[in-house]
Amino acid sequence: MGQMDRWQAIGAGLAALLIHAASWAEEPAAANAEKLLREWQAKLDGSVWEIELIPESDRTIRIQDKLSFRAGQVTSEALLKEGYGSSNFSSRLQSDGAGTWETMQSKPEEGIVFLRGDVQGETVQGAMSKRPTNGEPANFSFFG
Repeated sequence: MGQMDRWQAIGAGLAALLIHAASWAEEPAAANAEKLLREWQAKLDGSVWEIELIPESDRTIRIQDKLSFRAGQVTSEALLKEGYGSSNFSSRLQSDGAGTWETMQSKPEEGIVFLRGDVQGETVQGAMSKRPTNGEPANFSFFG
C-alpha cells in the first residue's frame, strides 16, 4: 500500500468515525424530544377545554363547545350532538414548546370533519373544517 493509499484509508476511516459521532450526538436529542412529547401528551390526557367556534361565514357568531382528551382520543361535545364520535389524534411538539394535535372524524353518509389545535400554556386555538358528503363545506376557527 502506497503512502497516498494509506492517507486515503485513514481519511475514510476518520470520515466514518465522524459520521458515527454525529449520529450518537443526535440519539440523545431524539430521545429527549420523544420524552418531551410523551410528557406533553400525558398533560393533555384528561384535560377539557372550553372553546368558542367561530364560523368563517359569519365571524360575529360564537358557538360554545368543549374538547375532551382521554386515552388518546379527542371528543367535541358539539360534534357528539351531531352524531360524530370520539377519535384518535396525532400530536407533535413545536420548537417553541407549543403542542399541536389533529384528528379526523367521520360520520357515515354525512361527511368528514377535520380538527387541528395548537396548545400553548393554558390556551388552545385551532381550526375545524366540516366536509359534508352533500352540501357546502363549513370552516371554523376556535380558541379557548
